[in-house]
Amino acid sequence: RFKTDLDSTDIILCYSYGLYEFSYHEEPMNYKASEEDCKFYEVSLKMPFEAGLIFYWFKFKKDGEMLYYVSDGNVRDGVGKVYSEPPRIGVEEEKYPYAWQITVYDKDFKTPKWWRESVCYQIFPDRFFKKGDFYYTKK
Repeated sequence: RFKTDLDSTDIILCYSYGLYEFSYHEEPMNYKASEEDCKFYEVSLKMPFEAGLIFYWFKFKKDGEMLYYVSDGNVRDGVGKVYSEPPRIGVEEEKYPYAWQITVYDKDFKTPKWWRESVCYQIFPDRFFKKGDFYYTKK
């Protein structure tokens, strides 16, 4: 469901699904109701059963300009912002503006016993990088 002002038109839900490679989709939203200062649109989708990531955002026209309603970057509050460009979601892309994300997982997945009893170290090489260090070499 999407709430917009009275001047907005061509409301579309944009979403992308995948884990390493994404497929992009657009679904026009249906007008449902209006109040004194806003209109409501909605669309129903059948989501995939495979585990993966779903990113979504909204596209609409206002005063002849195509605009995008995307996440403000705070994943917990669900609040968005209007941008003049769509969000970036690709693995190699700068993630701004942000799309909202839904993680689809397998509820029947069981963590292997060997993993639960293991010690795991995560190393972030970028944390050791300092531009001023003598180890820094420009490519």
